[in-house]
Amino acid sequence: MGIFFQITRGFANWKDAVVSFMRHEKSACHRDAVSVTVTIPSSTKDVSEHLSAQHGAVKVENRNLLLHIISSVRFLCRQGLALRGGGDDVDSNFRQLVRMQASENPQFADWLKRKKDVYTSPEIQNEIIRIMAQKVLREIISDVQQSPFICVMVDETTDNSNKEQMVLVLRRVSDNLDVFEEFVGLYAVPTIEAASLTAAITDIFLRFQLPLSKVRGQCYDGASAMSGIKSGVAKRLRDIEPRAIFTHCYGHSVNLAACDTLKQMRLLSDAVDTAYEITKLIKLSPRRQVIFDTLKSQMYSIDTSPGLRTLCPTRWTVRADCLASILANYELLLDTWNASVEIVRDVEMKSRILGVAAVMEKFHFLLGTMLAELILRHTDNLNKTLQSVSMSAAEGQHVASMTVRTLQNLRNDEMYEAFFNKVCAKAKQCSVGEPTLPRQRKVPKRFNDGLSEGEFPDTPKVHYRQLYFEALDLIISCLQERFRQDGYATYSRIETLLVKACRQEDFESDIAFVCDFYKDDFDRQALHTQLVTLGVHYAISVQRERQPDMIDVLTFFKSLSAAERNHLCQAVRLVQLLLIMPATNSTSERSFSALRRLKTYLRTSMKQERLNNLMVLHVVTIQLRRCK
Repeated sequence: MGIFFQITRGFANWKDAVVSFMRHEKSACHRDAVSVTVTIPSSTKDVSEHLSAQHGAVKVENRNLLLHIISSVRFLCRQGLALRGGGDDVDSNFRQLVRMQASENPQFADWLKRKKDVYTSPEIQNEIIRIMAQKVLREIISDVQQSPFICVMVDETTDNSNKEQMVLVLRRVSDNLDVFEEFVGLYAVPTIEAASLTAAITDIFLRFQLPLSKVRGQCYDGASAMSGIKSGVAKRLRDIEPRAIFTHCYGHSVNLAACDTLKQMRLLSDAVDTAYEITKLIKLSPRRQVIFDTLKSQMYSIDTSPGLRTLCPTRWTVRADCLASILANYELLLDTWNASVEIVRDVEMKSRILGVAAVMEKFHFLLGTMLAELILRHTDNLNKTLQSVSMSAAEGQHVASMTVRTLQNLRNDEMYEAFFNKVCAKAKQCSVGEPTLPRQRKVPKRFNDGLSEGEFPDTPKVHYRQLYFEALDLIISCLQERFRQDGYATYSRIETLLVKACRQEDFESDIAFVCDFYKDDFDRQALHTQLVTLGVHYAISVQRERQPDMIDVLTFFKSLSAAERNHLCQAVRLVQLLLIMPATNSTSERSFSALRRLKTYLRTSMKQERLNNLMVLHVVTIQLRRCK
């Protein structure tokens, strides 16, 4: 009784404490307490779990049920779907998705019936989205930080809430020479002036703890704010890091070359303008679309002809497909105009239809359409090839040269003869008028500085031959001019250095230029030694009679083992510099398509932080297939 009193009320007899403690050690109460303490296993569980095993079971169950909510948020973010509904959260995508899961899980259904701690509020949704986006970004930045070189890819657009948005993509090359273009965010900028964009880029690098000294490339469009030679973003970043070479996006370059060709030649510009008018007359009128589809079903028992493609001015690779669809449905379109005129009452619309029909009945338009389709087919194919993420600027120059040589091969009398005969056969099939010579015009007096008379073609065939050669000369010269860039001159020296090393030729001047420009990126003596080793190893490994070019060198480096790449580490850094510069800025352009899917007309009130997190989760997982 005395021991129990001391345990419950406390101990106060400190004068006889030693005797009391010895007596207490021999008591059954003390022996039981020691036994229980020794036999309890050591663990990290808290006291409540020791006292109640049920508490631990409830905690595990709650965590599993919370995963249902997290998986629902992740699914909607990955697919770019809105979480909330239109004013009523009960009918939102998120609520309906969790209810669908609850219908198959009674425990989760009971969870959703709770009055508190359900974790489905908008605040919890935003927190889950933020945590997932930050996890993805941390993985991306960790990989970028390990890369020796970085290329900056930037573009800007205006979203549905009338805000200027800047997208930043970082291109890196791994030790295995695999190329990655990492989307790191969408940022609202006050203006799209060069100073504002440069400040945003430097701020992003600072927050991600990425040094600008790693930047070796820049790829933007041709806007003055981005590529201006005096105060553009490219110039400002080069003032900070002179080794950050700028290259104008090859995709934009090909598009501009095609546009220049179409604008400078009236035959082609008239054909494209009329094609655009044709697609508008059909695609913007459900009634004419029905007439077109009805006539098509009556004319073809089996649908073999393609549908009418829309000519989109902002897309790079659809012009040739649009013109090809018009040529494939040429007779059908003429019948559509005849049927549409009879039911149209609006005078202006009737005149537009009659005007298009009259133009399509002329040989001049048919030849211009087929010539434009021939040229744009090659430029569209080039642009589609350049949009590959793994395509480098060096490889882009190579495929552009292939396209130029192909177009040059079309510039001869034999190819023109085959083209003209093909147009004449098509004209006869579609009941188009015969080819005629244009009206002869006198030379203006300001240009007539001689006494000789003007020279005019004798036959329509000779006249169209001049136009055929002129169109090919224009597209060839425009492509060559657009791909002749100052920034690529430096990269061409790296390409020359590697090719000469593989050919075992003298490369002293090239290695001096590269080492002087890139300074501490290379150890000159080690690089020289490894390039000599590269030449010997390439000659032994690759048994070819012809001399290697840049594509052969890149293929050879990618086939090396890890030990061989480590042995040629300085030469591998040269290859990484070549691969770090992209051919196009297509990843940024594709990100804007994701922006249109996320920030729609009904979601314009979305905050910038939430938009950026959703963009990271949607773009990275869908476009780049990084985190599933």
